[in-house]
Amino acid sequence: MKIKGIKMKVPEEDLQKIKSTKKWIYQQVPSHLITISIPMRAFTVILGEVQKELGFALSVGYSNGKDGNFYPTFGEKDFHIRGEWMEKHSKEVHGHYKEWCNRVKEFYSFVKKIDENDPDLLDKYDKFEDLYANQWGVALMTEYNTVWGDIIVKRMENKGYSPELINTLILQDKLSFHMEEEKDLLEIFTKYGFKLPNKCPHELEEHAKKYFWLEGGYNIQKRLSPSDFSERLKEYTPDKAKKRLEEIKNYEESVKKRKKEAVEKLKLSKEEELALRDVGFIGWWQDQRKRANLIGMYYQFAFIKKAC
Repeated sequence: MKIKGIKMKVPEEDLQKIKSTKKWIYQQVPSHLITISIPMRAFTVILGEVQKELGFALSVGYSNGKDGNFYPTFGEKDFHIRGEWMEKHSKEVHGHYKEWCNRVKEFYSFVKKIDENDPDLLDKYDKFEDLYANQWGVALMTEYNTVWGDIIVKRMENKGYSPELINTLILQDKLSFHMEEEKDLLEIFTKYGFKLPNKCPHELEEHAKKYFWLEGGYNIQKRLSPSDFSERLKEYTPDKAKKRLEEIKNYEESVKKRKKEAVEKLKLSKEEELALRDVGFIGWWQDQRKRANLIGMYYQFAFIKKAC
């Protein structure tokens, strides 16, 4: 495999062994914006399991260029090209988001039915990976916002606009998934008068079923239990819990009001205002994408453990 910008050589013997024993670790990911071919994270994780003596993991992302070569998806040049396209095509970006919503809804519906103890769990892998990759590729464009969003902000500051007001306009309009979880947890805490009963309440058990994947990641599968969430509540005094819950509940309305005031003071052009608002929107979408990825990675570990 020759990829411009990346020097990489994996022993062909090792790759062939992995391919022949774990055929399900490769996956093509179609994106509406660009076509990406990615050895999925299952490959990154399982390489050390299959060939322990290698002692490393590999993950590569690349896209087709018009000249027939492959270029790193996350190279600096690529970030600028894709970021600029997104700024100029806001309507299309929001269209991609709507498509992603449909795909991730189907993905969530499927994983909700997965039983990790199912003896036939691996039979569900192909369907799982198709649905996971299907939503993963469409939302990949949000990663470009990390770099291009900073470029937009810097450009506005160079024009003399107030950095404080600019930063207000790029705030996320909606709650992050961490804030959603915290709100749900604090509402349970409030219901029981800021003191949970000795017996784990049903609401906390349901909370754990909904957010068990919260502290996982690319290199770890961790399933949170009701007691983990109960332990977290010890960080809150009644006053702290009330104050934080109120902040979260008022967040969206507060941001809406602050953005309206910022727009009135900044006197931006329509294009400038849209560019800044989209930085916040795409940042929120990226957060929601992370939620889907955390859930997906949790179940990838489940499949890997079953396969190994």
